[in-house]
This record gives sequence, C-alpha cells and structure tokens, in this order.
Amino acid sequence: MPKFTADNQPEKRGRPKGARDKLTHELRVSLAAVLADEIEELPELLAKVEPEKRVQLVLRLCKFCLPELETVKASVADRWSADPELRRQSILNDVERDRQLADLGI
Repeated sequence: MPKFTADNQPEKRGRPKGARDKLTHELRVSLAAVLADEIEELPELLAKVEPEKRVQLVLRLCKFCLPELETVKASVADRWSADPELRRQSILNDVERDRQLADLGI
C-alpha cells in the first residue's frame, strides 16, 4: 500500500516521468561505439560471404536503416461518391479536357 504525504497525496517513488534509465543509456552508448567500429569492417566481411547468404544479411540489416513500409489501401471511387465537391471538380475536369482535345483537333 502506498505511503501518503502530509497533503494526503501518494508519495512519489522511482524515476520521474521522462527521465532516462542510467544503465540503459550507458549500455546503448557502449553498444553504439562497438557497432561504429564494426560497421567499417562490414564491406570486407560481406565480400567473404557466399552471394545468397550476403543478400539475406543485407536484407536483414536494411530494417535498421530504412523505415518499414505499410500497405495503404485507398479507393478514389469511395471518396468520389462521398464528396459532392470532388464529383463536381471531376466533371469540370472532364469537360475542360474534352474542350482542350477539341481545340487541338484530336
């Protein structure tokens, strides 16, 4: 059960919100230093690996360098049918396109 202070609020314990964990921070800094040294040797290490395995390794490493893409589903027809202004603009664009084609003699 939490202890309470004189103003009847629970006593706050532990790390303040947003504060970094010292051990985790130090570990990340150390690991980054080790990886920085190893990254320089990576091209020659990859050159020694057979091609099929090299491709697999490079693809696995890509997820640390490139953001992962998500599939986005969009339907113009759904938006077109729900938005009267979009329908009006589409009709005007069609009329304008037909006029321009007629001016060109096409």
